[in-house]
Amino acid sequence: MSDTIDVCVPIVPKRWYGPGGKHVQHDLVPEDVIEFWRVMLARYNTRILNINDPADNSLVQHGLSRMGVTDPNVLQNYAITFGTAIYLPFTPGKAVPKWPLWDQIKTCLHEHFHVARSRQFEGVEYGFIYQTNSTSRAYFEGEAYRTQLVLEWRYKGKTSDPEALAEKLRAYKCGDADIAMVTKILRLSLLSIKRGAVPDSITQFACDWLDARFAGEEIK
Repeated sequence: MSDTIDVCVPIVPKRWYGPGGKHVQHDLVPEDVIEFWRVMLARYNTRILNINDPADNSLVQHGLSRMGVTDPNVLQNYAITFGTAIYLPFTPGKAVPKWPLWDQIKTCLHEHFHVARSRQFEGVEYGFIYQTNSTSRAYFEGEAYRTQLVLEWRYKGKTSDPEALAEKLRAYKCGDADIAMVTKILRLSLLSIKRGAVPDSITQFACDWLDARFAGEEIK
């Protein structure tokens, strides 16, 4: 498996319809999410952090400190990747109000995009740049949020508002200029996404897996 992130892979956009052209929706079940996470963790050799483990907790706290993040609510509202270790505020497959199953799918792809990008930057260098420079952090997050827009458009036919996604980065100590940059990146990305483009090989793999899992159905 290659960690190379290829750019702008054109595909034929798929909108799922049932027999006779009637729209069919698939209700995600916990097993769908658990299996997607299992596949991605194995493919990218990643692990989920245990916040109750002293070593894992220290890794999380150190990373947040370098980012200048002191708000404890961040750990309830955000998943965060450190190298190949992923902190999650939820248990995959267990739906909670802040983290419904569909969001857990998107988060899995988002965080594994960070993992692949980290490997391209040789890990330590990526982590240092991400954690110590808000503009770089915003740019990397913009790339990862783009993967979510692909899934939303492909399987829902609508997407989150780019500006609303970018605004989330205030919790990561990103400023107005950083947020404006990410908003622009996401808005421009939507032009190609809505024409059927998948911007990288990691998202393409996720789409292929989801297509096979839900052939003939659109995720509800």
